[in-house]
Amino acid sequence: MSAGHTRNTRAMAASPRCGAGTREGHACRAPAMRGRLRCRMHGSAPGSGAPRGNRNAKKHGAFTREQIAERRAIRELLGDAAKLLGDLEGAQQRRSSHRIPRVDDSSIGRTATRRPPRRALPS
Repeated sequence: MSAGHTRNTRAMAASPRCGAGTREGHACRAPAMRGRLRCRMHGSAPGSGAPRGNRNAKKHGAFTREQIAERRAIRELLGDAAKLLGDLEGAQQRRSSHRIPRVDDSSIGRTATRRPPRRALPS
């Protein structure tokens, strides 16, 4: 800086500050625009902010009470179905462990119940 130059920063230091929240959680310290509460970066500049009728801000409705209740009911139905299938598979396994296996008898053309062949004893 120049040795003989005096800095006149009182007006800038006394000007009102923006105060908008930053990403770090602190208030913005930039000077507010004349006649406004925010600085040029936080909405006081012409053309800043969202356009009128902003389509990006439309709600999709995925988190309405009705949609949440519908998803909860579907989850409950799926849980009931899984439980029912588990019960049926368990009952089928219990029944099949006591039965003689069914073998296809192609010479007759129908399914016949037959015992598995016996193994020959080692000699």
